[in-house]
Amino acid sequence: MKGSSVDIETDRVIHRLINTEFKGCTVIAITHKLDSILDFDKVALLDQGVLLEFDSPRRLISESSAFATLYNSRYQ
Repeated sequence: MKGSSVDIETDRVIHRLINTEFKGCTVIAITHKLDSILDFDKVALLDQGVLLEFDSPRRLISESSAFATLYNSRYQ
């Protein structure tokens, strides 16, 4: 991915660890790589410190939401 500071294999390892070692735990992740959080339970979308949306990423992406607009502008 252009501009990524973590290579693809390292990113896979990180997400595998999150999904196995932290299963059942609350994980707070700050990311610009929106595709990496699609399987998270909830996403909070902030704009200049203001909470715009809070819901499951799959639900937000299927609606006319700020998260969907941001996701689609980066990945489609």
